[in-house]
This record gives sequence, C-alpha cells and structure tokens, in this order.
Amino acid sequence: MNQRLDRERERIEALKRLQLMDTAPEERFDRICRVASQLLQTPIAYVSLLDDERQFFKAAVGLGGIRETPREGTFCTHTIQGEKPLYVPDATSDDRFRESPYVQGPPNVRCYLGEPLFSADGFAVGTFCILDMQPRQLDEQQRQTFRDLADLAERELNLLAQLHQQRKLTELTSHLVSSLDQAEIAQTLLNTLQETIHLDRAAVAVKEGDHFRLVSSTGERPKDNALTVTSAQERCFSDPATHALCLPILHHDRQLGILWLERLKDLSFTPLETEMVASFVVQAGLILENRDILVNLFEQSRLASLGSLAAGVAHEINSPLGAAKLGIESAQRFLSEDDVKIQRKLARANEAIERAGKIIETVLQYAGEGPNLSARSDLNSVARRTLALLNHDLKSHQIEVAEDLQAEGSVPLSPDLLQTVIHHLLQNSLWALTRPDVPNRLLTVRSGSLGEKLFLDVEDSGIGVSQELQSRIFDPFFTTHRPGEGVGLGLSVSRKTAREAGGDLLCCNVQKGALFRLTLPLHKE
Repeated sequence: MNQRLDRERERIEALKRLQLMDTAPEERFDRICRVASQLLQTPIAYVSLLDDERQFFKAAVGLGGIRETPREGTFCTHTIQGEKPLYVPDATSDDRFRESPYVQGPPNVRCYLGEPLFSADGFAVGTFCILDMQPRQLDEQQRQTFRDLADLAERELNLLAQLHQQRKLTELTSHLVSSLDQAEIAQTLLNTLQETIHLDRAAVAVKEGDHFRLVSSTGERPKDNALTVTSAQERCFSDPATHALCLPILHHDRQLGILWLERLKDLSFTPLETEMVASFVVQAGLILENRDILVNLFEQSRLASLGSLAAGVAHEINSPLGAAKLGIESAQRFLSEDDVKIQRKLARANEAIERAGKIIETVLQYAGEGPNLSARSDLNSVARRTLALLNHDLKSHQIEVAEDLQAEGSVPLSPDLLQTVIHHLLQNSLWALTRPDVPNRLLTVRSGSLGEKLFLDVEDSGIGVSQELQSRIFDPFFTTHRPGEGVGLGLSVSRKTAREAGGDLLCCNVQKGALFRLTLPLHKE
C-alpha cells in the first residue's frame, strides 16, 4: 500500500514538472484531437492530464467546452494504471464500467479507447482517448492509427520538458567539464603516482609561454607558483631534498610541462618504478594536450543536440503561424476601405505574427547550416539601417547615441543576416541601458579595420557584465531577462554566425558598461 502511495506521489510530481495543468488550449494538441476524430469517425477525442482529484482536458473535440471533471469513476483512471491501451468496445457489457455515471448518464459512453501518456521519466501523467456513444469494433488498422496519434500527443507533452531538461543537463555537464582544470587533473595523477611508488614530494608545472606555472603538488607547499624556463631545474620546494629529479612532460615532442620528484634519501628507482614514472609522464602529456580538444568536442555536440531540438520546436510553431498569416491576409482582401478599424486590428495582428516569425527565424538560424559566404554586405550601411529601425525605442528611453563608423569594405554575410546580428547586439545594449539603476544612458557604435578584418563595436554605459556572466552569456538559451522578454538565443546565434563566417563576437567590460566587438573578414572579390 505504501509503495502504491509513494508511486502516486511521484506521478503527481512528474505531472507538476510538465507545467501543463490548468493551461490554455494549444493548437499542437487540438490538431491531434481533430485528426483522431475525423480519421476514426468518433464524436469525442481528447488529451487529458490527471492529478489526484481531477481530469483536466488539455485539448478536446466534442466535449462542448468542458475543461475538467472529477477523476473518480473515469475510464482514464483505469488507463493510467496500466502501460497498454485500454479498449472497451461496449461499456454496458463490461463489469468495470457498466455502473459508471459516464455510462449511465451523459455523455452515455459506449465505446472507449485510451492510451496512457508517459512523462519523460516514465510516469503515466495523462491519456489520449476517443469515445463513441455507440458500441464499436475497431479493426487493427484503426487501432494502429490511434497509437500513432497517441505517440504524437506524448511527444508534444514532453517537448518543452525535454528542452528544459536538456538545458539543465547542458549547464551541468558544461560546468563539470569546465571544472576539470589542469590543476585537478595533475593533482589526481600525482596522488595516484605517490600511492604507487614512494615519494616524499612531487609537483607538476604546466608550460605557459616562457614560464612554467606550478599547478599541483604533494607534500610541502611549493615556494613559488611561477618558474621560469631557466630555473625549471631548480628545487621546487623551500626546503629542497638532496635527491631530486626533473622530467619534461611531452606530447609529440612539444613540452607541455615538467614533473618534479623528490626523495629525502636515495632517488634511484627500481625498473618497475621507472616504468610507472614513464607511464605517468605519457598520461600527463595526453591529458594536458587533449583536454581543450575534448571540451571543444563536447561544446559542438551539445550545440548540435540543442539545435536539433530547437529546430523541431521552431518548425512546429511555424505551421500555425503561416496559416494564421494567410487567414489574416485573406480577410483583409474581403474588407472594404471603409472598414478602417478592422483593417487596423488585422494589420496589428499581422505585425505580431511577423515578429513571432522573426523569433522562429532566429531559432532556425541557430539550428541550421552556416551562412552563405558568397553573400556580401556593407558593414556601415547595415549598421546605420539597424540603428534607424531602433530609433523610436532609443529616443523613448532617452538614450544618447554616439556613431563613429569608419570601416571601409564589405563582409561575407547577407544584409538580412548581418542586420539580425547587429540588431541582437543593439537590443542587448538597449536592455542594459533601460535598467532603473543606469543614470547616464549612452550607446556608442563604432566600426573600423583590423588588418584583413572589419570590426563593429557596440558599447553601452550600463552596469557591465560580471565575470560569471561573461563565461555564460553566449550559451544557447541562457538569459538574465524576465520570462517573456527573450529566449536567450540572440547572442548565441550572433556568435555562431560570426564564427562560421570566419570572424568572432567577444564581450568585455569597459570603464563604464560593456562592449561587444563583432569582427568579420573582408569580403574577397
């Protein structure tokens, strides 16, 4: 009994995590119900979610606007207790349901087919069902069609939850990978080495330019964290031992660091100990050389998985947006010039759809292929045009604009794509400058040349970007904005676009505020 109660509590928690109970109808679910009703010729089809007391209809056909019913006595309560579809050809001849109020009274159910819908973590949180007021014998083809539609409903049920979980997993994995710095790697190896052979003290220093940086040690703390190349053979400790050995850590004949070993007595090693030390040096070289490669591979794989999921969401939203836009344009053609108010309202609705379309376009850019490098744009012209588009917002928030566009030449991006990137940067600064704690609102936009590249700086006098945020600000779906103010893709898309074009997008703090620098190669004729 206790296990059953615990399982039900876990099921309710899984339902809460979906955040779909008591939410408004959505076309993605409504569409599935309409198709089921039409294909299977049933008057009622619905997607429902069940908590401990209620059955909430997320989408329904044929229920006359009913959004919920008490859960007790429902067919769907039986459905979520199993793992397979529940098929009742004639409820009046089924002992489980013949006395049900839904059979004895409205809607007078006779035929019921329901499939449990599972959350991503395996809990039956809802159902997909069709009902008929007449007994029905559904053939195998009809039941397979129903199962296919149920699979679609379950996928939609978990789509946003999967995106949320993917973001959490990405952030966690990213943190774990980035936390494995050279000091931790070296310390783990040193501890293992010291457990294998007797050493009084040991240290690893990593080569950085003309110096070696001491990153890990056992025994007494090293006397200095920085060793010059010329002093690498000197003792690493304040009380040096008589017997010490300094070995280079190499990979493909390139020195990555040094291994320092000390014994207070004789430093001679047995053949087995010599093999252990040699193995340590090889392992240290491989790990120190390939850590950055592994991190880069991880970054590419996480972007690919997030991109795939984002593309799926974007395409699902694009279809109903397109249909709504066509419907509005069709209605506008039938209206006369005298219907000014209606025309105005339809125009505003159309503008809202176009804005939503721009967001979808951004998501698809993030998820899709790289830019067309055969295209070209004049950097200064596009920057001026983008500033002009935001002129009203800038003036309404009393933001002073300083413009210094000195770049000469074109960059290998289409005007629309370049405008999208610059628009993201300007919007980011606009958000920073409209905070109540920013008294002097100045936006500076400058461009120029850097050898074979052009740059565009967008600088604001806001509060700047903390070191922690600088490490995450280009992550996909990361945002510091309030819900509804952005999806956290603008800067990620912009950097991805710049890098695929052979440039980059960087962020740093200036004396007052933040600066984003976009660099792009000169377009070659």
